[in-house]
Amino acid sequence: MARPTFLLTLFLAAAVGSASTSGAVGTAKVGSPITAGRQPIALATGLGAVWVLDRGAAQLVRIDPRGRRSPTLFPLGRGVDPVDIAIGGGSVWVADSEGGRVLRVNPRTGQVIARIRMCRQCEAVAVREGSVWAVSRPDDRVVRAATRGRPGLRSVRVGRSPTSVTSGLGFIWAASARSGTVVRIDPRSARVVGRAINVGREPVSVAAGPGFVWVALAGEGRVLRIDGRGRRRGAVRTGTAPIDVAVGLGSAWVADRDGNSVARVRLAPRPRVSERIDVRTPPSAIATGFGRVWVASPVTGSVLAITP
Repeated sequence: MARPTFLLTLFLAAAVGSASTSGAVGTAKVGSPITAGRQPIALATGLGAVWVLDRGAAQLVRIDPRGRRSPTLFPLGRGVDPVDIAIGGGSVWVADSEGGRVLRVNPRTGQVIARIRMCRQCEAVAVREGSVWAVSRPDDRVVRAATRGRPGLRSVRVGRSPTSVTSGLGFIWAASARSGTVVRIDPRSARVVGRAINVGREPVSVAAGPGFVWVALAGEGRVLRIDGRGRRRGAVRTGTAPIDVAVGLGSAWVADRDGNSVARVRLAPRPRVSERIDVRTPPSAIATGFGRVWVASPVTGSVLAITP
């Protein structure tokens, strides 16, 4: 998942004064808001917790998914502009946009144990088997670094204005908003495999699931499926402004900024929106884990847990 800074600016401007609109509501239950700082903009689950990136206070928020403990706050330090988060290799990884770095955080203590300078402006981050990948938007590149020993940086040119990166189906996948493309990257060679995949207007988020990668198209109000060979496998209309997508619990989950909602897309037998969940606030990020769907909103400074 990724929330590039230029998209965040558009998000916050559009979110001010937006009204709650609900569609067909199913059986999902939305829990009470969990306070998560001033401006929660990114989410990840793993290592026994839900991790929230609070850009407004430059801190990491650890939430107990069972609700038995109050959220724990981990400051990331002065001069850090955190915009994205990933879990892997026993650590939490944070993209520092203005610092051009990726921070490695100890999940138990919250201490920043490594700072890897990777980009002019790091906008998104993903982790895969001994490597961390960061989006360098001004350079139209994705950069790889080793998670152990010397970073050994290697970069690959992708599309114009890359926005999101993820790992899955044996590849690294990078979406680029202005070129409307997604590319597959070989994680060993750090080279693009095949041709860029034309996906549509303004792909802002990409997530991997069983057999497919899902792309949220903010400019079209849809999510698109791509198989492991890079072939488009149909699109589903989910709302007016999808801002993030996550896969889990047998579905793809799409956060819609303008609709103040989350769309549930059933994966089988044929993808379709089976439920539209009113979250009553503009969502900015979404993740699945611990049997729930987690949604962040920078407008309210909170996280919601949805039980399917």
